[in-house]
Amino acid sequence: MKKQLLLGSALLAFAFASAQTVQNIPTAPGTTLRISAEDVKFDAVLEVDDNGNPIEHFTKHEKMSYLDENGKKVAAPDEVYVNNTHDGEAASWFVKSETESCYVIRFQYSSKNDAPGAWGTFKLLDKATKNPVWEKRYDAAAVQTASYAFAPTEVYVETPIPAGEYIFKVEFQQEDPLKPSFRMCRVEFEAREEIQEVNLMTYCEPAEGGSITITPSRNKFISGTEVKAQAIANTGYKFVGWDNGIDDPFTTNPYTFVIEEDIDLVANFEEVQMWSDVPGYVQFENTRLVGQGKVQYDSHQIKFYNPEKANDDIAEKDKYDIPHPGAPGTVPWLGDYRNNQKEEFDINVTEEGVYNFVFHWSWKEAKNGETPSLAFSIFDKAAYEEDPATAMPVWEDTFTPEAVTYNWFFFKEQKLENINLTKGHKILHIDFKEPVANKYTMNILDMKFGIGDNYGSEAAIEEVAVDADKAVRAYNLQGIEVPATTKGLIIVDGKKVYNK
Repeated sequence: MKKQLLLGSALLAFAFASAQTVQNIPTAPGTTLRISAEDVKFDAVLEVDDNGNPIEHFTKHEKMSYLDENGKKVAAPDEVYVNNTHDGEAASWFVKSETESCYVIRFQYSSKNDAPGAWGTFKLLDKATKNPVWEKRYDAAAVQTASYAFAPTEVYVETPIPAGEYIFKVEFQQEDPLKPSFRMCRVEFEAREEIQEVNLMTYCEPAEGGSITITPSRNKFISGTEVKAQAIANTGYKFVGWDNGIDDPFTTNPYTFVIEEDIDLVANFEEVQMWSDVPGYVQFENTRLVGQGKVQYDSHQIKFYNPEKANDDIAEKDKYDIPHPGAPGTVPWLGDYRNNQKEEFDINVTEEGVYNFVFHWSWKEAKNGETPSLAFSIFDKAAYEEDPATAMPVWEDTFTPEAVTYNWFFFKEQKLENINLTKGHKILHIDFKEPVANKYTMNILDMKFGIGDNYGSEAAIEEVAVDADKAVRAYNLQGIEVPATTKGLIIVDGKKVYNK
């Protein structure tokens, strides 16, 4: 059972000698004071072991990491942090200010998902009298499941504090006294002449349409802080624009701005049709259901080849010199699938008939006779949703390619015929198969259903005009852009290739 030791404000014998040192807060613009976990002393209620000895409140973890100001994960193997704090415990640092100042107090924190309800009361106490001159509560959101993975945040001392020596104290609280509170590291003080705190409130319209992520992740900022907001649509919705109450509605996403006043930021979403009408094209963006794979959107321009002009008879010796017969474009595609991954789509058959099913596929290379395949099945939606295990397909077929395409972005056309479909909603199920696990199967560029030559009127591929020298980009392994003709191992269109 956890034991408690009441120590009042007395210093502990195990505290570091450096805890007695008063550290000066720099007052020059842009300078900060970093105070380490190793400079802390503990007081108030302290956890002790079964022998009555204080439990160490400092931890160094070899896998520790924190997030920088851009939200990028940074390793910090030598970092020491305040840990094992429970409800009622407190940590203190001695600080000194040469001039009257306001402060930005930045720190990295972690609060485990299985121990919510943690908060801290931050105080500045006059060192001589122990009287508080500033106090603020900070509620710690659950940001990580690991106690050694940290996220940045900050609190503000908006009222100028006179020059003098102070005790910076954090009292740790937790709704469940038997669970630890949040953890802290990398505490910094920045002195400022003044601080204007502004609020950012975010809303989704409708609420079920999606979510908003804010970087830095908080809702209070100092006026003049750069903030990035990103709207993420839920399944069945699409993002259509922002409304901040200041500018005209706009659609930039993510949206980066400098916050200078209180803002109510609204992300507007619209419901989208979550099925594809047949005859017609299956839309990868909107109609995916519970697939295990992913629709890829290349952040650069995907170099794909016009499937209607593809040459099926490419010699092995020419496979690295395939001409580009089609215009490059940014299109969704099903890629990077491995053995036994699946995708499901909702299709709405608007006309009963005997259908053709056409899709474009790519398979880069064969090794040791290993050949992937695509297993297609169509079910009546009502029967499938009632019990997927017992639902019988109204059509199924398997496609196994006879030859490779030599390039992931060179697509060939395949047609499957004589598919009898009645009207109504169906589930199209695709299984990606590969004889050897953890190897790529095939990519799919588009799919369409038609009766005879009637495939509907919607275009399968929206060709995007791009600057020729930006259509294909290549990078070395350090992420530096290089000419696509560079010799050796480089990354082209997100794939590692070796140019001889």
